[in-house]
Amino acid sequence: MPNWCSNRMYFSGEPAQIAEIKRLASGAVTPLYRRATNEGIQLFLAGSAGFLQITENIRSEQCPGVTAAGRGAVSTENIAFTRWLTHLQNGVLLDEQNCLMLHELWLQSGTGQRRWVRCTGNSGHYHLFFF
Repeated sequence: MPNWCSNRMYFSGEPAQIAEIKRLASGAVTPLYRRATNEGIQLFLAGSAGFLQITENIRSEQCPGVTAAGRGAVSTENIAFTRWLTHLQNGVLLDEQNCLMLHELWLQSGTGQRRWVRCTGNSGHYHLFFF
C-alpha cells in the first residue's frame, strides 16, 4: 500500500521548465486544453441557444440542436462559430497550436465579452441568459 506521506516526485531540467511545472502543479496556470474545453462549452451553448449561428450549410450529426437555428448573418462572430464547429466535428487534436487557434476563434465569437447569468425557474430548471 502506498505511503502518501512520503511519496514524492522529482523533476530535472532547466530552471524555467521546473518553474512552469511548479506553477502547473499548484494550479496557478490553466492548461491550454482545459481552457479550450471551457471556451468550447460556451460556444456550444451559445450555438444551441441560437445566439451564434452557422454561416455555411453544415449540420451537426452528434447534436443537431447546435445548428437548429439555421444559417445566420455573415459576421465575424458567426464565422468564428462556424469554423469552431467545423474543427469540433473534425475531432481537432487539443495540442498547443490548435488550442491557441481555438482560443482565437472564441475571442472572435465575442462569447467571452458577454455576460452569462443562470437562475432557477419555478419548475426548478435552470435557465441560462446570455447578453
